[in-house]
Amino acid sequence: MGRRVTHFAMYDWRVNLSKVDMNKFSVALLADRLDLLSEIAGWFESEWPAHYGAAGSACALIDLQAYADRDDLPLGLLILWDDKPCGFGALKKEPFPTHPDLFPWIGAGYVKPELRRKGIGAALLTALEELAMKQKIPRVYCATSTSASLLIRCGWQLRDKVDHEGQETGIYEKAL
Repeated sequence: MGRRVTHFAMYDWRVNLSKVDMNKFSVALLADRLDLLSEIAGWFESEWPAHYGAAGSACALIDLQAYADRDDLPLGLLILWDDKPCGFGALKKEPFPTHPDLFPWIGAGYVKPELRRKGIGAALLTALEELAMKQKIPRVYCATSTSASLLIRCGWQLRDKVDHEGQETGIYEKAL
């Protein structure tokens, strides 16, 4: 299947999407879909139980409410398929603990497990990069212990490797 160019509502964004028929996909600011906060909080709690679970130190719903802005960081983005959420990511202002001097960060990336490895994560990452460009941000950062290959495929550069909570974590950057 060839690459498709998808228009996103609210912004004049164009993102090349592949590996999946994106005719029914769209991107929305979390601020425009507050009705989905509980569902996305459930994703966070199941994906990151040590942080958001019962014994965790954070509240997924509170973090998501912070991402529900339209104009200022942090900003949350959803990928929707037939108006149903299938992925989330955020452009964040809070620093990664090992690199407090770097700003801003793309994080909280999540794609529903049954839809992974189909290009949706790359589309979400690209939409977040474009959101950063709309905010006149020249460079973005991302910390990951699980998605290095996605970042590299999307043109990100490894800046550093650190131990974070017992896991080797890559610190990546991308000039926009």
